[in-house]
Amino acid sequence: MTKNLLEQYPHICGELKDLEQKNRFPKRREKLQQQKAQIEAFVDAIEDSRVRRIVSLRALEGLSWQQVAGKMGYAISEQNARKIYSKKVKNF
Repeated sequence: MTKNLLEQYPHICGELKDLEQKNRFPKRREKLQQQKAQIEAFVDAIEDSRVRRIVSLRALEGLSWQQVAGKMGYAISEQNARKIYSKKVKNF
């Protein structure tokens, strides 16, 4: 998995929903389902709840760094959230 794939999660979900509604392109749907499951498993496996929340807000919900910091209650800065995210994502 790459950082790019992780950050494509909202788009993957949107495309998957569209393909499922139209019942089209079964191979593409299967690939997207696998990618979605892989991303979710990666995020779920993050032991540190604070790091998991940062990764989830940024990658799964597609929030900006300002929004991530806001959702964290401004307990961390945008810059610190970005560093934590980059360090975790770099590990895969």
